[in-house]
Amino acid sequence: MTPNAAKNMDLVTWFKDKRIGAQIICFSELENDLSMWRGYGNVGNKNDGVAIGFNFEDLRTLAGSSDNQLSGFSEPQECIYNENAIQTQLDKEFLGHLESDNALALLRAESFLKKSMPLEKSHHFECEKEWRIFCPNSVSSIDVGRGLVTEVGGTYRKHFRLPYVHPNDGSGTMADPMGISEIMAGPNTNFEKLEVFCSTAFGINGCDYPTISKSKIPFV
Repeated sequence: MTPNAAKNMDLVTWFKDKRIGAQIICFSELENDLSMWRGYGNVGNKNDGVAIGFNFEDLRTLAGSSDNQLSGFSEPQECIYNENAIQTQLDKEFLGHLESDNALALLRAESFLKKSMPLEKSHHFECEKEWRIFCPNSVSSIDVGRGLVTEVGGTYRKHFRLPYVHPNDGSGTMADPMGISEIMAGPNTNFEKLEVFCSTAFGINGCDYPTISKSKIPFV
């Protein structure tokens, strides 16, 4: 490893340890997958969770809404299943510039890492086909003042707003209310209770609730 590459590696490590904090929302392209139910479907109770299916274009629209942009949320992006990709790109873009402690190069490197590091994931998880929406971990007084956060365990968590209608014009032009196209009940979920909940939650906002289905995966 060259001295410059070593310095860049130190920069990545420093950002991971000290500077890069992000709040991340995770999605998967997989609609009804046994490994996903086992990994994330409350396996201790034999999968009594739910899988929420979003309309991708609606999700992009919501990520670009004024409230979500004000909180710094990104658009949906695919995970990077390559542990060396970010380091390789950092070497390519900034090799030599950081060695001279170039302030502008450091700011550009910081911007690059903030946008790319929340997408990095081990290649062992590539089968999950994950996408992410993320935002900086920092919370401003504007976030608090506009009610865009909730305190959880002494830490503020930003809201990703899911309105029932189009976030910009209120005309209901999104394909699905809240961008949700389907809700799938896990193998051990009370289907009738889920239907009642969805009917009430969507009904009070004058919307039909999305398709509700039940997973047929033979979980054992």
